[in-house]
Amino acid sequence: MESKIVDNFRIGIIGAGPAGLTLALALSKRKNFLIKVFEKSPDHRNSPTFNPLRSYTIDITGHGAKAVKYVGLKERFNSDLIHFKGIRLPILPIELEESYHGDAWTGSRGDIVKAIQNEIIETTSESKNVSLLFETEANIESSEKGIISYNQGKSVENFDLIIACDGAGSTVRNQLSQESPSFQVRSLDNNNFSRMLPFDQNTTSLNPSYLYIFGLPPYLAVAGAINGKKGPSDPLWFCQIGYSGSRKFSSFEEAKNFLHKNYPNGSTNCLTHYITDKAIEEFASQENISTGRAKICSSFSFGKVVLIGDAASPFPPVGQGVNAAMEMAMVLDQCIGDQLLQTRMLEKDLIFTHAISKFISIWKPEADAIRTISFKGLNLKSFHPPIYGKIKTLWSVLLHKMFHRDPMTNAKREDMTYAQSLRRVWIIDTILIFGVLTGLVIFFLNF
Repeated sequence: MESKIVDNFRIGIIGAGPAGLTLALALSKRKNFLIKVFEKSPDHRNSPTFNPLRSYTIDITGHGAKAVKYVGLKERFNSDLIHFKGIRLPILPIELEESYHGDAWTGSRGDIVKAIQNEIIETTSESKNVSLLFETEANIESSEKGIISYNQGKSVENFDLIIACDGAGSTVRNQLSQESPSFQVRSLDNNNFSRMLPFDQNTTSLNPSYLYIFGLPPYLAVAGAINGKKGPSDPLWFCQIGYSGSRKFSSFEEAKNFLHKNYPNGSTNCLTHYITDKAIEEFASQENISTGRAKICSSFSFGKVVLIGDAASPFPPVGQGVNAAMEMAMVLDQCIGDQLLQTRMLEKDLIFTHAISKFISIWKPEADAIRTISFKGLNLKSFHPPIYGKIKTLWSVLLHKMFHRDPMTNAKREDMTYAQSLRRVWIIDTILIFGVLTGLVIFFLNF
């Protein structure tokens, strides 16, 4: 049976972040797809690639790496981003290292979206099937009919499918929750906050291909490099310090004492070795960044609108936000492609309805799993003494080395879903508990 679809598929994407641009690049490779991307911020190529107050390093590993290869971004990332090799923990007299084997990269969010945008422009220069509209705020006039207005309402267009990728504070998600009682959004918050500490001296001793964990709960400190003005060869270093509850420093001295106390001089995790007084002054005056929030949507779609990335399922940062967003884009494109191959699906609405249904069935368990991993893995409650964090980390590292148990490490693997990573913890813990109890029973029986 031949398909009766002879015209183009019109796709509207709201948000030109990692999810939106990855999806645009994937869909651009499909025949008869016209994609229009709306982004209210300026063109990535003309914007700063980092914000000193929020430029934590993002590592693109397993889940994101799959999407990178799927859409053909590997060569672009190899040239435009820093190669990622693993994590180092200089928190003890000996430095622990968790090496990463496989294709992986690091950079700021700005580094990543700029690279993807450049790939889209280069690969669609002839087909011109992707339009990137920056400094353009789009509004959904009808989610049921797929209508978007922009240019302050002067332009109105119909789309066969609208994908919202407008971030954790998604206006589209808020609109859908107000539009329909059946679309519900629940909020969670583990009360985590953070501040950025720019490293402005002695960074040549650090390897930009690694993330460095300088502190553990209750004051988690993770440092990494992003592109400088000359790109990957000119790295800039930032350290994100996370803690439970909002924190305020009344003076430069108070902030300096905080850093000396928790990351003392002479120790392997001394942060002040990499910072000047100017960096401490900037650190002391910053506002707290909330990093403990999550959203749970009753569905990832309504009408002709689909949510992906942080618009669909934001969770506390554990190095998987961008990775999950890019993989969601990949999976949605795969689901659309699967339905296009089924020629009995003759109507556009049926193609996208079935594709969305399949996408949700695949990704909802993944979203639930990575959210659980993020909340369990980021316990920054202030009542935990620092020694507790070190003991807990050593125990986690030991168990991971022996049984590959750590869900946050497994979350970086390309060959394991988030749900499988979480399930592995439950299985191994059950086996360990059963083994310990069995051993105790045998011991007492023979005593």
